[in-house]
Amino acid sequence: MDAIRNTVDEEILQLIMLQLVQALRYEDIELENGKPIGGKDCDLLSFLLDKSVENEQIAHGVHWHLYLEKENKMKDNEKENDGKDYEMVREYYQYAYDQLMSALETDFPESA
Repeated sequence: MDAIRNTVDEEILQLIMLQLVQALRYEDIELENGKPIGGKDCDLLSFLLDKSVENEQIAHGVHWHLYLEKENKMKDNEKENDGKDYEMVREYYQYAYDQLMSALETDFPESA
C-alpha cells in the first residue's frame, strides 16, 4: 500500500479507481454489527478515503463505485471466488460507503 500511496497521482488514481474499489472485497476484514472488529479500516480503504477528502473528483468516483458495489444484486447465498458470502462483502461495501459519506460531510459540508 505504501508503494501506491507514494507513487500514484490523481490522474493515475482516476484510471485505477474501479479496480481499487473492487479490491476491497478481498481485504481480510471481519465485521461485527457492520463495523470492522478492532475498529481499524484496512489500508486500502483508508487510502481511498484520504484521497477522496483531498480531491472532489476522486470523491465523486469513489462514491459511485462504492455505491454500485454495495447495491450489487448477487443473491445473498452466492459466494465470491474465495468462498466469502457475498452478503458479508456487501456489508463491508456499505460500511466503506458510510465512512466515505461521513468523511465528505465533515470536509465538504456544502456538497453533502
